[in-house]
Amino acid sequence: MISVDYAYYKDSYLGDVLTEAEFPKFVKRSEPYISARTFGQADVVDESSPYASKLKDCICSVAEVLKSSTSDDGTEHGVIASESVGGSWSRTYQSGSSEEDKTVSGMVNSKIYLMLANTGLLYGGVC
Repeated sequence: MISVDYAYYKDSYLGDVLTEAEFPKFVKRSEPYISARTFGQADVVDESSPYASKLKDCICSVAEVLKSSTSDDGTEHGVIASESVGGSWSRTYQSGSSEEDKTVSGMVNSKIYLMLANTGLLYGGVC
């Protein structure tokens, strides 16, 4: 799969969810989701592809979802919608419009579809 570095994440994608230290871990975790959803087609996209930047953005987006769905102790849960530390600490998890959207997998699939919908990478048939 195409390589994405932290400089791209900060400067081109304009990401601010992941730190430089945790970026490689969540990028690595995002790749199997993208590979499966694109039927392996994303695995062969390289820098010369017209879809290279869209795939890089998709990797960054999925990595952010995975980070948002992981608590500080490393356990996965739903996607965090809000968090506050006023008088008492509280955290609210996102509720989607459907049951699938409430899961990490559903949120990841939504991001992949949004980022790669017009690239042909989501097509599983024969051309």
